[in-house]
Amino acid sequence: VTPSELALRELLDSSSPDAVSLQALASIRRLTFEAQTLCIAQIKASIETDGEPKVELAPAERAQRIAAQKRRLAGFDLTGPLENAYSNYVYVSAMVEHDHPQWLELHRFIPRSQEISREKPGKEVILDESAKLSIRDRRTKDRCQIQNELQLAEAMTRRALACDLLQVCTFSVMERWHRYLLNKLSTPPPPNYRPTSMEQVLRADRQAWIRLAEEVPSLKRDPAGQLPLDLAFPRLQIDPHVTYFLQPLQGKSFLKNANTEEDPPPAELRANVDRAGEKFLCGSFRHGGIHGVFSATREFPLSVAALIAFARISMPDFQFSSIAVHRDVPTSCHKDTNNFTDHNLVCPLSDFAGGEIWVHEPGGSAMRPVNGSQLPGTLRDVRAGPVIFPARNCLHSTEPWTGSRVVLIAYAGEDHHAMSVSDRTFLTQLGFPLPQDSSTDCPPVAWQPDVPDDLKPFLNRVKARIAGRPLSGAMLPGPCALPRLPMVCRIFEVMQVSCDGSHEHLPWGRLPDGGWATKFEVAYPPLMCRCLAHSFVSQLQALDAKPLPPNLHAAELQPARAAQIAASHQPSKRLPPLVAEYASVVTVTGPTSLVPSAPKLEAAWVVSSGCVTQPPVQLLPEGSKRLASFPAGGDPEGLESIITASFGVPWSPADFVAQAIKCKHPKLLASALPAPLKECIGHCVSMSPVEIAKERTANLRQWMLRAKELTTAGEEPLVSPHCKDILANKSMKLLGEMIRESGYGDSKLPRDIGKGFDLLGPIPDSSGVLPKKATYASLSVPEVREVASDNQRCVCVASRAGLSQVHVCRRIGGCCRNLQVDFG
Repeated sequence: VTPSELALRELLDSSSPDAVSLQALASIRRLTFEAQTLCIAQIKASIETDGEPKVELAPAERAQRIAAQKRRLAGFDLTGPLENAYSNYVYVSAMVEHDHPQWLELHRFIPRSQEISREKPGKEVILDESAKLSIRDRRTKDRCQIQNELQLAEAMTRRALACDLLQVCTFSVMERWHRYLLNKLSTPPPPNYRPTSMEQVLRADRQAWIRLAEEVPSLKRDPAGQLPLDLAFPRLQIDPHVTYFLQPLQGKSFLKNANTEEDPPPAELRANVDRAGEKFLCGSFRHGGIHGVFSATREFPLSVAALIAFARISMPDFQFSSIAVHRDVPTSCHKDTNNFTDHNLVCPLSDFAGGEIWVHEPGGSAMRPVNGSQLPGTLRDVRAGPVIFPARNCLHSTEPWTGSRVVLIAYAGEDHHAMSVSDRTFLTQLGFPLPQDSSTDCPPVAWQPDVPDDLKPFLNRVKARIAGRPLSGAMLPGPCALPRLPMVCRIFEVMQVSCDGSHEHLPWGRLPDGGWATKFEVAYPPLMCRCLAHSFVSQLQALDAKPLPPNLHAAELQPARAAQIAASHQPSKRLPPLVAEYASVVTVTGPTSLVPSAPKLEAAWVVSSGCVTQPPVQLLPEGSKRLASFPAGGDPEGLESIITASFGVPWSPADFVAQAIKCKHPKLLASALPAPLKECIGHCVSMSPVEIAKERTANLRQWMLRAKELTTAGEEPLVSPHCKDILANKSMKLLGEMIRESGYGDSKLPRDIGKGFDLLGPIPDSSGVLPKKATYASLSVPEVREVASDNQRCVCVASRAGLSQVHVCRRIGGCCRNLQVDFG
């Protein structure tokens, strides 16, 4: 708004506007105009008229592509509901711009007729956090209605046409995926299930695009010219992540038609049901390092007691700590390696046909496939009555049956003795015949103690004091009345068990031949040894000893080390072992049928006449490991292949100890010294200072006289002309004689020094004395020549600033000039 003259005059002098001069009036008018101009410019600058950039095709290019698509798809009438709106191309172009698959929602692909008939969106003003105004078109997302199968098929076709036009995916490939989804709508479902709905198809389509985003990193064509989505869409029809959403769902009649012939038990009495049948477990259990009693044992004690009584009536002498009742549960071939005893007891509880237990036994007549091979065995007929079989040591499985197969399985779980006293008491009160810890059914471990002669009198006195007395009678003297063994280690109290009386003991005392009766009791059951070891470990933990971590999370390792352990990755060692892992490595080359294929030789192998070994040996000892093998060609007669295998020959104990004795401790200070320096130190230590001085004086006199002889002989033949000034007072021939006299390995060193080292060439070899090291040049030869002049200028500046002697500066300047001539 332009202010009037009166308003301007009143702005300057409100009391007498007419007194304002024309000069002042002109100045205020100009000032007002400039203020208005600046305000308008500021408001205009603060308003963003442009919205988000859109990636869309030019009208000419879009029309050309649509015409080409119509010619290519001559059988389709791309008009009416199949004509894409231009916004569909913008929608797909945004995905092409990101170069990554995104979910293209079917509702966004509207027909061209809907786009033409819609109203133009109005403008909207947006004020952001920074007090900045933005004016842009009102955002609207046009969506088409999909209420039936026809509209769904039309939307799918429009999406396939839009992706084909923008070269995202071929029309035939995407349309084949759409036909697959639509066919699911007409597929008849199983009984009591509903057919696949449109909602399931839309969810499956969305999951398919999510899988495409995970598997396809780019939308650009591969080197063969194929589109990535053309290769990925056919795999979606067999992808379980996608087909899961297309499965028929349960209908309303599913529960009505469920099996109601039998009256199901209450929910609290139902057992755990899985796809393989029903199980009821009671008694003791062990899960990881936890021991306890199944919850069903305490919830249904009367039922468990009835099962125990049935098992004990079926087999009175059988000992067990757990019972499992299986109803129609098939078991594959396995071993019950976690059992405490060898045998399981199986009793039938229903009438069925078949269902025998196949037990692997050498020489059996029933052959069954196990891990790709046929194993012999026998069939135990459970239907006829109780069956006992070695479940811990033999493979076994169930045979097919007809009818309802309900069986009772009684067994003794491993480490049942590790349960708490209350749990053991509870199981015993229910009637479980727990295996006794003092049983010697397990294979014994023989051990013959070697008692020294000077210890026998003491043992005789101890025996005389404790013979015929219980353990509690071994009291300390005086007022202290504590048993010695429990006082020393109270954890041993868990081993205080009584004999079950099922076997005889040798008598205490002396035998007629003068020996001790207990001398022949050299067999100790493994269970007792295990309990003793467990007692020591428990006592150490009670004394604040740190136990071994039960799992990886409790090990408190670094994340990198924990990841290596989880992935079974053995870290490599930078330093070689002090003693080699194998005494030698033998390479055997020969036919496949003659070379041993076992990872480890169980017996010594005599080298066949058709095999060649390197180094030559006559046999490979027992325990040799096969390290590697690879094909080495074919047999000249074409009968079989030739392979080359490497075997590591193990050390014998004596050889390994002898080799280890030769190795010094790696932490010794002398281990880091090279061999020549060690020899020099040893030589100096073995002599007195006077002898060392005499030896050194004699050596110096010898080489000084030899140097005078070489000086009078004339010019050095090993020194190049450009190195004469530097090596003027140094004799390379004398250095060579000293190297040969000392036995140093680098005999070419005088020649290399006399010739000089090329700055632009390879590093000379040290004749194997120094370790080889790959060093790569950071500058090429042309680059060195290019920076030669700059290096010369830097050297001159540095010498001018730091050196004041004239002759030194002249010498450096001459070297730089020579350097410039050499580098051109």
